[in-house]
Amino acid sequence: MDSIKLAKQLVTFLIEMHSITKEKLHSDLELIDHNPYEEMKELFYNIQNKLFPFINEKAQKDIIYSFESFLNNEEHLKTTLIHGDFGASNILWNSQNCEISGIIDFGGTRIGDPAFDFAGILSSYGEDFFNMCIDLYPNGSEIAQRVTFYKSTFALQEALHGLINNDKRAFENGIKEYL
Repeated sequence: MDSIKLAKQLVTFLIEMHSITKEKLHSDLELIDHNPYEEMKELFYNIQNKLFPFINEKAQKDIIYSFESFLNNEEHLKTTLIHGDFGASNILWNSQNCEISGIIDFGGTRIGDPAFDFAGILSSYGEDFFNMCIDLYPNGSEIAQRVTFYKSTFALQEALHGLINNDKRAFENGIKEYL
């Protein structure tokens, strides 16, 4: 598999998708406009109030530091159309042509921080491939820190989802590194 070719395909898709701002969308298209800081503030509140009883003290301090660093660095983010669930399970691969044949599951599509889509790449494909992609993305270095932060919330979101929805498996998968 030619990882540079794959990276170029994924980044080209994201550049196109992220070029669509709220103002460019048709007014009859009802997409949720997420303020990334408000969304993360609410997530942090829920993690502290619902998950902290299960999380060891050192991990709690690390989580607090991570969220406070993100929330206290409120910069003006340009929100755009994002996929919202841009991980390996939603990227179709044609092994005969060695190329991406499609992107699926647009159920999480919304107005949000483009860095969130790259967190899916980082989580699914690892740091080396992520770095290749972020280097191809215009001003990618400017969003890299937020990408890392968003990725760090994925397991916590899974644990929270499991706790709220009485899904023992999701809870255990998400919480295991924080026990």
